[in-house]
Amino acid sequence: MERYMGLMNETVRSAAGKYLQAGIETYDQATLITMLYDGMTRFLTMAVEKMNNGEVPFDECRRAQDIVNHLYLTVKDDGSDIAVNLKALYFFFYKQVVNALMEKNAGKIEEILPLVRELRSAWGELKRRNGNDGISR
Repeated sequence: MERYMGLMNETVRSAAGKYLQAGIETYDQATLITMLYDGMTRFLTMAVEKMNNGEVPFDECRRAQDIVNHLYLTVKDDGSDIAVNLKALYFFFYKQVVNALMEKNAGKIEEILPLVRELRSAWGELKRRNGNDGISR
């Protein structure tokens, strides 16, 4: 019986994962990017809270770094000022998170949070101006 329940749970998790993946794949680029910024903000905020409580936020910092790395790697490297500046900003974010963790200094993360929120807001505004509901058609 336990084996059956384990297989059933695995099947349900697999089906749920496929459903979520299909949903994510239908979102447009602006929606996906705003979702990444939302996640990065959430993990950075959690990291600051943990640091302020004397804890070491390895997982939260790693997850924020993963998001920043993904954003960095997906910038269209066309040599434009926007691409160059975005890559430099993402590199700065990554470095700040690493330094914050190494130095146990929440202030390093608090320095970048307003910038992350501002970028998220800009993408949200771009999405709104384009009248995009977040679903690709």
